[in-house]
Amino acid sequence: MAFRAAARAGSLSRAAEALGISQPTVGRRIDAFEAAVGARVLHRDRRGCRPTPLGARLLPHAEQVQGHAAVIDQVLRARRDDLSGLVRVACGPLMGRLFARRILSIVEGAPGLQVEISPATRFVDLAAGEADIAVRNQRPTSGSLVARRLEVTRFAVYGAPLYVDQSPAARGDQRWAACRWIGHPAGSTTPSARWLRGRLGREPAIRLGSSLAIIEAAAAGAGLCLLPHYVADDEPRLLRLSPPLDGLAFQGWMVMPEALRGAPRIRWVLERLVAILREAAAG
Repeated sequence: MAFRAAARAGSLSRAAEALGISQPTVGRRIDAFEAAVGARVLHRDRRGCRPTPLGARLLPHAEQVQGHAAVIDQVLRARRDDLSGLVRVACGPLMGRLFARRILSIVEGAPGLQVEISPATRFVDLAAGEADIAVRNQRPTSGSLVARRLEVTRFAVYGAPLYVDQSPAARGDQRWAACRWIGHPAGSTTPSARWLRGRLGREPAIRLGSSLAIIEAAAAGAGLCLLPHYVADDEPRLLRLSPPLDGLAFQGWMVMPEALRGAPRIRWVLERLVAILREAAAG
């Protein structure tokens, strides 16, 4: 429902991204809903959108309707007993890159299978049907979701051979003070950003808004960075310069709605994603 998505996202553009439709379509659907209700349900201006008092009263009911509709859809989709159909996977940008590089191992042997991998930092609502499988660093607490434990993700220091040759301190403990560091924007709350800020006692000299951009800057020889093993060990342009870093690791989980766990195509994709991550962690 467009009203629910816009109220949750705080803007029509983010709602459109979440729903996979255009922003004008979101606006038209909200207009139609307001016409049916006979009143405004959202305040919309240049700063975004927020529920009106009436919209705030309706929103919990819209959430329930969306949740029930999603479960019905999941139950119906799980009735298929073959491997054909769409499986939507939500994950972070770095993991999405890893899965994309190994996409053939997921789709080979299942000619009717369709796979949609959506790398994003946004927390998708599986119970509302926004994806079929999600990779998360927290175990879900909702009883409508089931989770499978993944390998622990560990981080290390990485840099390009060009930078390491020019900055010998990169190979030892002097790296923290002597080398140029690449990281996330100031104030970022990601675990790696907080860890690096605490270790350096300052913000990194080069700050980029995405992990993929950090990889590219490091590969170009701009400085050192922190990356998870499953990504950086798969990147031939980078060298690992440290053992796993103490205090910087997280437990991963593969999560799906309970209603989909028996669907053959969901199991097929999930097992192959787990194998990809297991192989990457072992490497």
